[in-house]
Amino acid sequence: MWTFVGDQTLSGKDEVRKYIADAYKKPPHFDTRLIIAEGNYVAVMGKISLWENESAWKDYDYCDLWRFENGKMAELKAFVTAR
Repeated sequence: MWTFVGDQTLSGKDEVRKYIADAYKKPPHFDTRLIIAEGNYVAVMGKISLWENESAWKDYDYCDLWRFENGKMAELKAFVTAR
């Protein structure tokens, strides 16, 4: 499950793949500033730049919280805000 807090939730690989194909016309650029890992969780904070409207990069601040089960990603909560 991939939850964009305050926006939408994607469930299953097919929904995630469709979202990525639609949203990421070019691979995003990441500027990771902090990574914290404990137990089955990893928190990542930084800046992401997305190619938007076929014309320019737009910057966002993000904090992602990843949860793992049996060595695989089980959940992602994404907190994103435009800069």
